[in-house]
Amino acid sequence: MKHLKHCIGNIPIDKIIIKNILALSYKICSIFSVNNKIVFASNSLSKIDRNLLYIYNEIKRQNIDIDIILRFSESNKNFFSNIKKIFNLIITEYHLATARFIIIDDYYFPLYVTKLRNDSIAIQVWHASGGFKKIGYSVIDKSFGVDEKTTKTINIHSNYTYCLMGSKYNAKFYSEAFRTSIDKFITDVGIPRTDVFFNEDLKNSLPLKVGGLYNLPQNKKIILFAPTFRGNTRYEAHYQDDLDFSILKEYISDEFIILLKLHPWVTKKYEIKEDLKDFLFDVTDYSDINELMIISDVMITDYSSAIFEYSLLERPMLFYASDYFDYIDERGFYIDFHHDLPGKVYTDTISMAKDIKNHNFDMDKIKEFKKQTFEVADGRASERFVNKLIKPNMKK
Repeated sequence: MKHLKHCIGNIPIDKIIIKNILALSYKICSIFSVNNKIVFASNSLSKIDRNLLYIYNEIKRQNIDIDIILRFSESNKNFFSNIKKIFNLIITEYHLATARFIIIDDYYFPLYVTKLRNDSIAIQVWHASGGFKKIGYSVIDKSFGVDEKTTKTINIHSNYTYCLMGSKYNAKFYSEAFRTSIDKFITDVGIPRTDVFFNEDLKNSLPLKVGGLYNLPQNKKIILFAPTFRGNTRYEAHYQDDLDFSILKEYISDEFIILLKLHPWVTKKYEIKEDLKDFLFDVTDYSDINELMIISDVMITDYSSAIFEYSLLERPMLFYASDYFDYIDERGFYIDFHHDLPGKVYTDTISMAKDIKNHNFDMDKIKEFKKQTFEVADGRASERFVNKLIKPNMKK
């Protein structure tokens, strides 16, 4: 189906139609009672992952008697014009209307179409552990965000009973982004996906596991390069290929190799030049970036929220941001990019390569950044989440 050009205000008619269909579906399904059911859902994941996976595993570990429903997205550029997708969204509304718990980790349109039932609890466990790139209401009318007129028709980031965040410092950014009271933010539980950093058995087995999968040389230190995507939507996502790997190889290949982990939304495979294949390894298909962090000695990124989890390791971080001013116009940041980051910012590869070669890393801010991001991080966040937010609130 071709894109509908007709709008009400600036809002495409097809989106308004979908909203009304889903709102009606939710109301009809509300004739059924709410029961002990938990819905894990995400528009940005095709399967359960990130915080959702750790919470799911903890529920299974504790053998809690609750129905579990998984609702995830299929990659489809014709999202709103696909009949199968609409049918699946209607089924999703049934589960949202009859679930005691709804747990999401990103923007989730089906939750925003109507008012949540009093017996339901919706918990936003956002996939980033802190406030870095602006989101939600903080990017109204920027190219990455929605416009103000849309928010008057579709109440984005609504219906949250609780929002999980690693610290009160970062909660204030998301309170702005969600236009949600700061009182709804839970900061004393921890971030479930950080539990992996305290699993000693897993940490000891990872070098052999990852090394074997990608045939990595055993005598080199590892740099994890984890850039975020460019583009205004999931379907426009691409990698900004402006870091010169040939220069990096010239300067640091005697000591380091680089693992390239592209953002999950970037679907185009990166073609590694033949002369770089003993230095640069594409590990984009490895599912858990936190496990890649554990085996790395240094991380390079641009604007990825991976910096928050990486601070738990207290290892060097470097920031390559050659398109900083364009990114400011497109999206912007909650923090001062050049003063608050736990590492140096570069706009050219040679300067970065020289500092890596000489081990000239800015380590002073990392511990403070970690403390600012996590009020609690001890490997038991998933357990606390289930014990504090799920078990006490189950229907008798």
